[in-house]
Amino acid sequence: MSVESLVPAALADPSLSIEQYCQGLPDHDSDIAARATNAAANGEVIRYVGTVDMVAKKCSVSLVNCPKDHPFAQLSGTDNMVVFTTERYKSTPLVVFTTERYKSTPLVIKGPGEERYKSNPLVIKGPGAGAEVTAAGVFSDIIQVIRCHGAPTEV
Repeated sequence: MSVESLVPAALADPSLSIEQYCQGLPDHDSDIAARATNAAANGEVIRYVGTVDMVAKKCSVSLVNCPKDHPFAQLSGTDNMVVFTTERYKSTPLVVFTTERYKSTPLVIKGPGEERYKSNPLVIKGPGAGAEVTAAGVFSDIIQVIRCHGAPTEV
């Protein structure tokens, strides 16, 4: 699986404190701002997209430029979205937007099958989980990590 992290390499060091991480974030704002400006100049928006290619059996997550009329560009707030595209309609991917926790990270699935939705994809869109459910999910993930890997010796 290929993942383009949204965390700048300089801040990916696990030894950084939360304060150091937060203080370093503004130093990298210009990078993402430049990508957004370049996309806008071409009539596009940037989105963080997860892709599952069932044929090639590959997965990836990366920032992509999407035309303003693409379903990705229409997503706002905490909405979730699934866009189905099949082999006949491979110019438009199948997109799955997950919960509030991953609201900016759609999951794209491409695979064989009916060819019905290539130029006019089937789109399912609805509200996300919300802050409370997301917080509970994150807390559950933290508990699971502690169970599997043990609690840190230093806090």
